[in-house]
This record gives sequence, structure tokens and C-alpha cells, in this order.
Amino acid sequence: MFRRHLVAGIMLCAVISIGMFMLLLPVTLIVPQFFGLESHYYLLIPLAGFLSNTIAINTMLLRHESKAWQFLLFEVAGALFAPLIAISLIIWGQFAWQALLAGTIAALSILWLATIIQILRRYGMCLGEITDFGGLLKQQCTQGYPLIFLALNAVILASCDRLILAEMTNDAAVGIYAINYKIGMAVQLVTLALGGILVPWIYRQLTDITTLKQVAVAQVNIIYGIAMCAVVAAIAWSGPLLATWLLDPVYHAHQQVIFWAAMGGAAHALYSLFVCYLVYFSHNKPLIVISLMGICINIGATILCVHIYGVVGAAIATFAAYLLVFIAIAYYAHKIYPLPWKRAIKHLMKSEYMFLP
Repeated sequence: MFRRHLVAGIMLCAVISIGMFMLLLPVTLIVPQFFGLESHYYLLIPLAGFLSNTIAINTMLLRHESKAWQFLLFEVAGALFAPLIAISLIIWGQFAWQALLAGTIAALSILWLATIIQILRRYGMCLGEITDFGGLLKQQCTQGYPLIFLALNAVILASCDRLILAEMTNDAAVGIYAINYKIGMAVQLVTLALGGILVPWIYRQLTDITTLKQVAVAQVNIIYGIAMCAVVAAIAWSGPLLATWLLDPVYHAHQQVIFWAAMGGAAHALYSLFVCYLVYFSHNKPLIVISLMGICINIGATILCVHIYGVVGAAIATFAAYLLVFIAIAYYAHKIYPLPWKRAIKHLMKSEYMFLP
């Protein structure tokens, strides 16, 4: 059964990518450019999406199977291959951003091939095992389509601020904002690492939940939240110092963006953790409304805040959108699966850690 669902999941990624390509193709034939970029480059998005989603399925399985070294190998390779290939192309071919694009596609292709080989070796899959592909596809679409809206929400919230700033200000302001925003988003170096450990752990607890495990899950959520606050404080203090020391003085303006970007990254990390409960108990549909709400709030708030606060307003609006999405997801998660927060706090105050063996 697992192998059938795994094959169907990969095939579903392929179907979605082909559908996206077919939607983009006529648009690129009619419109020559988007945001100053030749439109045919956007046809690579479905390919990159299919490759990266297949790789993500494999790394998720490696996390759940506690194969730490293989997981680490894929993560490190993913981080190194693209820039190394891009640098090589720049040195040899004297072209800039196209080299980064080519490096990304090449790196994803190599990792995708390694992923398929590894999956075939571990699970011995074949398409012949699927006797009811249509039924499996329908089941996966029914359960998984709300997550598409959540992914759309993440993409828009991650890019909307700069697109609106480009329309309301100038290229120099967008560049300064982007540099400071990236420094603030360094919080994701911690959140991605911890999330990669905590999400599989939470799923394992939910499969055989007891009262003590409920307390343990609540304690982990609380400690994770405190850790995020500490990371935000560290970045808010050190980020401007590093920016002043390492960057050209032209980028020293709008350093308040670093703090708000770090806050937004922390809120994003927290709501990503609470999504686990909605997904596990198959209550995905609220994610549609929450995701669309976050998109609308982000666009409206960014326009308003940029008018009021200038460039920094874009970061404030992004944080506000992430925070509201987190509150909404946490609310629904609590309704579906309430955790004993008071009991967890009491045990923490007594230094009783239920999540330790």
C-alpha cells in the first residue's frame, strides 16, 4: 500500500507540473516579458517544481526513517551543487544570473536522478503495481489540494513585499530592503534545522498518543517558541552590527527591516509546526481560507504600511501576515487536537521534561 501511494504521489507531482506548464505556455507566447524577464524563462518553473518536490518526498522519508547521514548528504548537496555549478559557468561562460538559473536546474536534475535511484533501491517500485491510479490520484488530490493554497500563501508572502516596493519606490530602495531582509531571515537557518527534526518526531508521537506524550508535545512546542524568541533577539542585535561591518555604507539604511524580517521568519516557523496537527488528522480544508486570508492581508497591509512607514513598512506587513496565519492555524489546531498547555508549563517549571527518554 505504501509503495502504491509513493508512486502515485510522484506521479501527481508530474501531473501538476505538466498542467502548470500547459497553463504558462500560451501566456508566454502572448506576453514577451514579466517583471523585466523574458517570459520563456518562466517555463522552467514547472520543471524545477517537479524535481524539487520529488527530492522533498525522498528527504521527508529519510527524516521519518531516521537515516540522518543520507538526509544530511542530500541537504548539503542541494545547498552546494547549485552555486558551484553557477560559479563554474560564470568563470567559463561570462554570463551572470543565467548561470545561477542553469546551476539550479542542473543541481536539481542531479539530485532528482539520485533520488529516483535511491527510492527504487529502497522500495523497488514499479508503475505496474498501481491498478487504480485514477482512484489513488483522486484520493491524494482530495486530501492534499488545501496544501496547494498553503504553498501559494508561502510563495506570495515571501515575494509580495519586494514586488510592491518595486512599484511604489525605486530599484535602489528594493535592493537595500532585500539585503536587510535576507539578514533577518537568517532565522530560517535555525528553524529549518529544528523543523526537520521536530516534525517527524511530532508525527511519531501522534501515531500512538498517550497523556504523557501529549504533555511532551506541548513542552516541545513551548521550548521551540522560546528558542525562536531567543534567535530573533540574537539576530536583531547582531544583524545590524554585521551589516554595518560587512556591507557597503549604501546598504546601511533601513536596518529596522532586519528585526521585522526575523520576527516574520519566526512566525512562519511556528505555523509550519502547527500545520502538522491539521494534516495528521485530515482537517486540511481550513488551510484554504487561512491561506487566502493571509495573501489578501499581506497585499493590503504592504501597500498601506509602505505609504505610512516607507520601506520598513513592507517588512512590518509581512510579519503581520505571518503572525495572523500562525494564530489562525494554531486556533484550528487547538480545536482539533487540544494540548495540555498548563500541565506542560507546570512540569517545565519543575524541570520535568517529558520528551526526554
